[in-house]
Amino acid sequence: TLQLARDISFLEKDNERMKTDIAYLNEEIEKSRNISKERLDARRKARHPSEMILNPSQLKAVQRNEGQVLITAGPGSGKTHVLTERAVRLIKEGCSPEKIIILTFTVKATQNLIKRMDKALVGYDGRPVIRNFHGFCKDLIDENHLEFGFASPPSHVEKYMLDHLMRRQFRSLPLEGNEQLKELLNNKNFRELVKGINEFMHNRGVSPETTLKECEGIEDDELRIEVLFAVNQCMSLRKELFSGNGITFGDQITLVHQKIQNDPDFLKFIAERYEHLMVDEFQDNNFAQGQLVCLLADHL
Repeated sequence: TLQLARDISFLEKDNERMKTDIAYLNEEIEKSRNISKERLDARRKARHPSEMILNPSQLKAVQRNEGQVLITAGPGSGKTHVLTERAVRLIKEGCSPEKIIILTFTVKATQNLIKRMDKALVGYDGRPVIRNFHGFCKDLIDENHLEFGFASPPSHVEKYMLDHLMRRQFRSLPLEGNEQLKELLNNKNFRELVKGINEFMHNRGVSPETTLKECEGIEDDELRIEVLFAVNQCMSLRKELFSGNGITFGDQITLVHQKIQNDPDFLKFIAERYEHLMVDEFQDNNFAQGQLVCLLADHL
């Protein structure tokens, strides 16, 4: 029993020493982590001085109040930082945050901008309106769905659903008088052609009617017939989607682009909401998105 008590006492002391050693090691690890973090921060600041200070060209862009400005520079050169600093300066000088709209291309870029803006505007109420293009357009369509011809805010439809709709149409079409169309709809390559043309029209901001006229000039008879069928199928798909209160990503841009292009009152309605429009990652935008920016910028 005495020996057992000695062994237990020895183990308890050994356990205390191990706890002390572990605590010391944890402390050393934390010190090493802090040193590494400081070194990494120093390297990052050395690589990206634009995040710490503004060079003369950047400062000129930040201080610009009126007119349109295009900033061209390479990756990592501080374009987003300039955009952020300009928005912060406008707010600090009295502009209401909600009067500034910042558009970008992806959800990730939107989240990054929100984090930057929140960090830069500590102590201020609100932040600029920050959206990607699709979110901005979808918000407008939802808010004004009746003007866009929808009974209620439309639901988003993924691209793969277009293939499903075409296959469903193939099964429902009567054979008589639709032999060629049914044969095409049953062909995966044709369905891919339809989706490709549909996306092309959205990206270029052109209507199916305009595309039909252009495709009538295709010299190859077989190709012309197939492409015309595909464009007509795009029109049919859009009509079916809209009747079911659904829209794709492409529709979101196209519908708003067409609306502000053809409805001056709607364009004025949007323009009166904002005083400043800024766009990040502009190089990622397609033609229709670029036209959307130009139309808005010309009226702010």
